[in-house]
This record gives sequence, structure tokens and C-alpha cells, in this order.
Amino acid sequence: MAVSYFDDNVTMGGSAQLWNDELEMVEGENWTSFYFSMTTAGEYVITADGAGLHGETNVTVLPGDATLIHVTGPEEIPQDDNATLEVRVTDYYDNTVPTFVGDVAVSTQTEVNYNDPTPIVFTAADEGSKDFSLRFYQPGFQTVSFTSSGLGTGYYETYVLSTAGPAGLEVTQNYDYARPIVGQPYDYADGFNVALIDRG
Repeated sequence: MAVSYFDDNVTMGGSAQLWNDELEMVEGENWTSFYFSMTTAGEYVITADGAGLHGETNVTVLPGDATLIHVTGPEEIPQDDNATLEVRVTDYYDNTVPTFVGDVAVSTQTEVNYNDPTPIVFTAADEGSKDFSLRFYQPGFQTVSFTSSGLGTGYYETYVLSTAGPAGLEVTQNYDYARPIVGQPYDYADGFNVALIDRG
């Protein structure tokens, strides 16, 4: 049965972000238009309610074009341990682009062992996301760059913890304070310093 007019406005809602969430149908009309915009890909439901009537539809929002490389992994890594990173190719809004096919090059400024082949080769079966394993030999802050033609560079930054440990303790006297005298108490709390000695 066709609806010729609504006495009330039609309220639009659901899980999508609508540009106009209240529509008006006037006499002689049996349809009207609306728009919505989403930044997260996925499944959404749009509902319409008015004049005691209800309707809804399901909408699939697809990712945009491949734009960026996003890399995630542990914030700290023990020296000489393997670390697994997740490398994703995304659109501008951080949605993984499952259709991306291509190579991603990996580069570092210090000695690193790549446990997986480089460049990273994305195929259709990867659906825009791959794990990549590597091992750092040098302690301290480290940065790994991921590049591919036409995409924004991805960076992975981490701190590599030294596993060598200290070699010992060094005890020194602070001569800013009076030197001890035989037979007298030496109660200066900061009279001596104790420090860790690194290996090598």
C-alpha cells in the first residue's frame, strides 16, 4: 500500500551517522532522500520511524583506497628477543584495506635481524594485514620504517632493553664533605657515592 503523505516528520536513526536525522514528507509524496557518512567500515542498520510506521535497512560501508601503513608492536623489547609486529595497510580513517596487493620495504638505522623475508609481500589472502618478526641487537630507542609506493610511511618505535646487566658496583668518596678522622664518627649521609658499572 502506497503512503501518500505523513502527518508527522520521519525520524531517522540506527547505528549510522546521518547528515539529516529528521525528514518531512508532504502531501502527494511517498518518498524522500537522506544521506549518511561513516569513517569506520562495517555493517550498519538505518531505521525510519514516523506516523506509527517503522522501517529499516542494513548497509555495508567499505574501506576507502589504500593510503597509509600502520605498524603496531610491543613498546619494549628485550635485547636479542624476537618481536612480532602487525603491519596493516589502511585507508585515511585507519580501516584495513583487504584488497591491497603489493610490497612493503623495511629499513632500520641499526643492526637488526629480520626473521621474515623482506620486502613484505602482501597477497589477496592477507586481506591487508601481515605479521612481521624481527630481532634487535642494540639496546636503546629504535625505529623501523615501512614504505610502499603511493602509501604514507609507517613507523615502529620501541625501546630495546639491555640484557647484559651491570658488571659491578663502583664506590667513590664525595670530597665536597669533610674527610673522616680516626676516632670520630663520620655521619655525612652523602659522603660516599655508589654507582652501577656497565659491561663494556
